[in-house]
Amino acid sequence: MGKRKHSLPGRVSGRWTGSSRGIAFSATWWLVALLTLTTVIAFAPAINNGFTKWDDPLYVTENHHIRDLSYPTLESNFRSFLAGNYHPLTMVSLALDYRFWGSNPKGYHLTNVVLHVVNTLAVFGLIFLLTGSRELAVITALFFGIHPLHVESVAWVSARKDVLYASFYLGACISYVLWLKRGRLKAFYYAGALGLFLLSLLSKGMAVTLPVVLLLIDFHARRRVPLRKQLLEKAPFFLLSIVFGALAVAAQREGGAVGNVLSIPAHERVLVACYGFLVYLFKALVPVKLSAFYPYPDGMARGLPLIFWIAPLLVAVIALGVYRSRLRGRGEMFGALFYLVNVVLVLQLIPVGRAITADRYTYVSYIGVGFVVALGCRYFMHGPQERHEGPRRAATAVLAVLCGILMLAARARCEVWKDNVSLWSDVIAKYPTAALAYKNRAITYRERGDYERATADVEQALSLDPNDAGALSNRGNLSYSKGNYEGALVDLGRAISLDPSIADAWNSRGAVRARLGRYEEALTDFDRAIELKPDFPDAYLNRANTYLALKRYERALAGCDAYIAWEPGDARGYFCRGIARFSIGDLAGADEDYGSALRIKPEFGHAYFFRSKVRAAMNQCEGALHDALQAQSLGYPVEQGYLETLRKAAR
Repeated sequence: MGKRKHSLPGRVSGRWTGSSRGIAFSATWWLVALLTLTTVIAFAPAINNGFTKWDDPLYVTENHHIRDLSYPTLESNFRSFLAGNYHPLTMVSLALDYRFWGSNPKGYHLTNVVLHVVNTLAVFGLIFLLTGSRELAVITALFFGIHPLHVESVAWVSARKDVLYASFYLGACISYVLWLKRGRLKAFYYAGALGLFLLSLLSKGMAVTLPVVLLLIDFHARRRVPLRKQLLEKAPFFLLSIVFGALAVAAQREGGAVGNVLSIPAHERVLVACYGFLVYLFKALVPVKLSAFYPYPDGMARGLPLIFWIAPLLVAVIALGVYRSRLRGRGEMFGALFYLVNVVLVLQLIPVGRAITADRYTYVSYIGVGFVVALGCRYFMHGPQERHEGPRRAATAVLAVLCGILMLAARARCEVWKDNVSLWSDVIAKYPTAALAYKNRAITYRERGDYERATADVEQALSLDPNDAGALSNRGNLSYSKGNYEGALVDLGRAISLDPSIADAWNSRGAVRARLGRYEEALTDFDRAIELKPDFPDAYLNRANTYLALKRYERALAGCDAYIAWEPGDARGYFCRGIARFSIGDLAGADEDYGSALRIKPEFGHAYFFRSKVRAAMNQCEGALHDALQAQSLGYPVEQGYLETLRKAAR
């Protein structure tokens, strides 16, 4: 037989050759520095971004489970799902961030950027190991590192799972390729690949594709090993994929993210999948009109648009082109299949969520696209034979300009993720009929006290989707803030009837009922909110205040204790418990609680006045007078007669 053509550089007759430095990070330091610098420049704006109202409350700002690194809390992460996902290691990473950064978003963003830089260097190492070409490796890594579609995975704190699972995923691939070298550390590298795969699965269920990617690596390396043996080698990997795949499906079903497959005809799901496949491919090359949310096209209930029917034909043409490319070598087919394997799970063959596509789903799959692009760039610069220096320099200059454009686009996209308002305003500018965008933007407007804009957004959301339970709940909260209690009850009641699982709606309706003096009904609502969301501090505090109004002081104490356990840094819990303790005659305990409240919030006039009452009851008249005067200086309406009584007693 003749010599095989298109063999991998550095590999002959199934065995790896080259110097001892022929490993993933054998490139010169300046290439590593170049990749690091360009990636950091592209994503640096994200470090100064804040949190959004899209999953960030669930994962970080209102997630009390990340505030404790004790063994029971860590164990609970491994025994539970969150937001339709099983990713305990991701939650541990966020807990570590909270330990160092608290509620400062900068630390969380910095971690994401650092992980992305690490992933970019890992892509470089993997491609260099596979091909022996620094040129292919650096172009693929640049494509991955500065692509604007990756901004969502990096600039969004809640997308931590993407950058984290990718780190272990790429590490497993690198370890596997090193195992193929058949060196003395063969067992170590195999165990390393399996261990890193497990860590990747614990970070995000999307990692289940790794065993197939390992087979693709075998294909690219032209391993002269029977397929049966290759499959047996990967049996432990496939077993882990099956287990975690089942966990992922269970998590999605529990979170309500998986749609009713039978309600959508199979042919329509295939058309949508082909459309998504093409959209991701198109945006890889032309990253325009990027958005945090891509709604399904308007009018889909009346039939799919023409582009969906054309999509399968275009996919077939691409598939044919990829198949024919095998005549030139295995690189194009490897890259194309790498892309397909890592994107197929998010092509809505099983409907998940309300978005037809999402930028974050491209994070790992674009490594395959980037590799094909790198092969194309190499051909363009060198051709079948080495090009002359002039054309090669021109091609290199064009590539540098394109990299600059991608970097600027990524930086601009990072700015969009600056805060909740800028994020959803960008979605609205591109998709004016996306009800979700108006609903989410309204939350921030309401928190800022801008009720006019919040109301306009909520009304727009409801005009687009009158049965959106979240938007109805938002409008109910706005009505409550403006004193329209009856209107709030109507909206909150309707929200609950549409989606009884919204704990916030139950808690808000309880607050309205308590304000109207309907305390028993309010308690029922608070109980239900806590049942749905056991880590709901506001519901505990609202219930405790309601018990205070009913003079059930022992139950109020229990509610305050629960709130303080969740929110030890909030003065309101200690203030509420101080009232309960004072009411049952525990003066020392009340004095201690008011003191705790004032240490947290020194400008808390109410706490000064109530502590004044406690100290007066304890015959500490000078302290009582001091507190009463402090309360008055902070704007609390202290009666002059009360002050005169304290002055006389203090003499």
